[in-house]
Amino acid sequence: MSLDYFKAIRGTFVIQGYEPDGDSVRFIADDPTQFADLHRGHLIAPSKRDGSVQLRLEGIDAPETHYGTAAQPYADTARDRFLTALGFTGWTVAQNGKTVSTSTPASVRGLILTRAADIHGRPISYVLVSSKHHFNDGQLGAMGTVVLKDTVNYFMLETGNAYGLFYSSMPLQHRHIMRAAAHAARTASHGLWPLDKSELFKLRDQHSIGPEGSLIFPKLFRRCTDFLKAAGTAEVGFDLSDWLLLHPSEDDQLFVETKHGTHHLTVSLHAVLAQHNGKLGFQLDVLDVVFIEK
Repeated sequence: MSLDYFKAIRGTFVIQGYEPDGDSVRFIADDPTQFADLHRGHLIAPSKRDGSVQLRLEGIDAPETHYGTAAQPYADTARDRFLTALGFTGWTVAQNGKTVSTSTPASVRGLILTRAADIHGRPISYVLVSSKHHFNDGQLGAMGTVVLKDTVNYFMLETGNAYGLFYSSMPLQHRHIMRAAAHAARTASHGLWPLDKSELFKLRDQHSIGPEGSLIFPKLFRRCTDFLKAAGTAEVGFDLSDWLLLHPSEDDQLFVETKHGTHHLTVSLHAVLAQHNGKLGFQLDVLDVVFIEK
């Protein structure tokens, strides 16, 4: 399938028995064969339990409710905003705080607009539950601004309930539109933005970035968590930047993009981290960063 077009795949969103968060949910396609001609479509493996697949929502990164056993501040709030936007009106969560035990309704009808899966077999998707737009199952076409702004992805950025997470595989115009929404939410101090400490935060142990600690850009949180798991604490003979250098698979490649679409040379994640008086700082504006799709 041409990467210039998105495919509409109709189906249902389900959360009961799963662990949704603010940027991921399970989706059961009406016709699973529609995944076949997506880029990396062969990696998509619907669950034998109910035929659902885990989605990766394009353009957003919400605080983690569960990255292994680790979690972030604001994560439950982001999840709740997301599930409400999908159309779920109620749910209960098990004692582990992650698994949805019951939901009302049991499922929500909608569609995803996608053109590829990621390396983990998750369709990279825009989620649409609005009845204002009609798409036939399997319909291919360009995705314009009006549709983009009606997606749940855009809602999460516009309301400040997720960070922007932009990849090189994302259309340039989409990055501009989504970035503008996130910048506006931050300027207005909506949602998570008053809590954000990505620019400078302590990294001593998992508690320092846990639910009672500093809220940071979730992709950076995941790298910090992997580092702490390997190192025990940050107060060891090397810091996060050193560790990233030793683990290239974790050392994301990125560039900074201007509103005109031009960008600086590609650099590695370790190169944009710095220590300041015992604190770690992400030296770039997280909303202006574009990560190279693996």
